[in-house]
Amino acid sequence: MPLSTPAEAPLRATSTAPAADQADSTTPTYSLPDLVCFAHLHWDFVWQRPQHLLSRFAQHGRVFYVEDAFFHADDLIEPHMEVKERQNGVKVLVVHLPNRLRGNEAASDQAQVEVLKQFFADNGVDTYVFWVYTPMAMNRVQQFQPVLT
Repeated sequence: MPLSTPAEAPLRATSTAPAADQADSTTPTYSLPDLVCFAHLHWDFVWQRPQHLLSRFAQHGRVFYVEDAFFHADDLIEPHMEVKERQNGVKVLVVHLPNRLRGNEAASDQAQVEVLKQFFADNGVDTYVFWVYTPMAMNRVQQFQPVLT
């Protein structure tokens, strides 16, 4: 039997937040934690499953995609963060390190952690979830306190 009247039409789920002047103290407010993904693939290399999922997540909150560190031939540079903003809202983070740290996993991991912690502090990243897409990041991840890994 075809649907012919609005009363018979299926209901659609809608989500509307009350206006600020209509909200009362019993209305719960939710904010999503930031999502930080550690990956071995460069964001721009090839469009795969992580890019699809993270782009969708970025529609609802902040998403940071941490690529492997970039080692410069110059030993005089200081470790620093490069932030590349992508059209889909994802921020790609690349830690730049001096070549002298290449091959010294403990020192390069520690330098990356320090740079990332400074980035978090500077950008208000205090409640976050880690998505570890590469086991190579585990030493770094263990030095943070995400709400979920």
